[in-house]
Parts: sequence; structure tokens; C-alpha cells
Amino acid sequence: MTTPTLRITVAPTSGGISLTEVLVSLAAAAILAAYALPGLQVTMANSEQTAVINRFVASVLLARSIAITKGTHAVICPSIDGLTCREDNRWHEGWIVLESDSSHLPPSTGNANVIRTERLRGRAALSVNRNLFQFRPRGRRATNGTFIVCHSRASRPKAVIVSYNGRPRTSLVMANGDDIPCEPQPG
Repeated sequence: MTTPTLRITVAPTSGGISLTEVLVSLAAAAILAAYALPGLQVTMANSEQTAVINRFVASVLLARSIAITKGTHAVICPSIDGLTCREDNRWHEGWIVLESDSSHLPPSTGNANVIRTERLRGRAALSVNRNLFQFRPRGRRATNGTFIVCHSRASRPKAVIVSYNGRPRTSLVMANGDDIPCEPQPG
């Protein structure tokens, strides 16, 4: 005769989490997000500011290269439509790079060829001390000037300084060493 064996079965426990654990986790995530959000906004603003500067520097280098290699005049000027230069000093909507067969400024549509169009979106404010930048054939004297990019959430304003020979450089101060002024963006 066999002896009876006692079998004890244990019901499996639930593998879920309690409501309290969920609420504590959500509260911790909310606190971390509150601390991270301002830093993320500054990072995004700095990135937008750098993107505008890179696009402008690329345009300067393109215009300078065209003027030197093709022996023509090249111009960077503010533009609304991507085809013609604005006559005012408002760069906040974008600019164009033109190749022109004459030194007439601003170039008329009849004697200019649009090489590049830059349209701007975003919150970066631009301040430029020139209506246009001209690059002359064979590397002769170009238009110098300062292209300032400000953003209300960026860590600091930045500038692109274009020298008389047409070479751009980025800077955290003005050419004379003063702080970069930020002006409100024109409407």
C-alpha cells in the first residue's frame, strides 16, 4: 500500500504594479521633465541659431567662390520672393546669392542669375549692418559687414563678420570687442 502524499499548490502571485507605484513613477518623471525642459529649450535655440549662421557662411563662401573663379560680381542680398533683392535692410525672411555681370547694385533681374535661395523660418532674429554683400572678380575688395543672429532662448547672440577680402568668421563679440547687441526682429 502506498502512502498518500500531501500536495500543496501555491497560486501564482500577480506580476503587476500597484497604483501607488505608478503615481510615484509619474511624479518622478514630471519632476525630471520640469528640470530638463529649460535646458532642452536653450539647446534647441542654440541649434537654430547655429543653423542660420551656417547657412549664411555657406552663402558667403559660395558668392566669394563664384566671384573669384568665374571673374564676375556676386551678391548676397535680402529677398522676399527668392528672385529679387529687397531695397531695405530686412534679412529676417531670407536672402539670395546672385551672379551678376555688372557692378550695378542692387543687380537688376535682367543682368543677374540667382544661384542660391535661403528662406528662413523660426524664431531667430537677424540684424545686418549692410543692405547687401558684394564680392568682386579676382578676389578684389568685397563688402565687409556683420551679420548678427539673436534668439530669445539661446545662451548668447552670435555674429558672422565678413572681412574686406570676403572671408567670413563667426564671433561671440563684435569686431571691436563689444558685446553683440540684440535688437527686436522687424515685423
